Amino acid sequence: MHRWPLDSLRSPLDSLRSLGAALVGALVALVLLPPVATAQTNPAAQSAQLWRLQHERAILDELMTLLAVPNVSSDKPNIQRNAELIAKMIEARGLTPKLASVPGGNPVVVTDIRTPGATRTIGLYAHYDGQPLDPKEWASPPFEPVIKKFKAAFTAACV
Repeated sequence: MHRWPLDSLRSPLDSLRSLGAALVGALVALVLLPPVATAQTNPAAQSAQLWRLQHERAILDELMTLLAVPNVSSDKPNIQRNAELIAKMIEARGLTPKLASVPGGNPVVVTDIRTPGATRTIGLYAHYDGQPLDPKEWASPPFEPVIKKFKAAFTAACV
């Protein structure tokens, strides 16, 4: 292996960091690659991916509609609009949403899917209220969503 003159300036700690980053990258690859490979041959995963591709425009339109409603936690009227919109989205999927709230609090949207014979319950939670923001820190107005192309890069340095 050819050594460059500056290689001698690297400390053993730098070498350990490089080795650690490489090991983390290898571990991430070992953990993530099998599910990705399995997903490519799993009929349910293939079906879900096909459905998503066929409905991509509608999915994005619905997301953009939701993101356009201001969601600052202290803005009670718009938080109510968010809750009602999410309830409408749930209803469009054939479920019965319920808005639950306590005096002074923001509404919570809940629903369930009853499955005969089920022995387990899965709970999902997502909050839709945000914190105050400074529009000057945004490249575009915060409640006017835009779609931009981006490239995601995953390296050991990101882990």
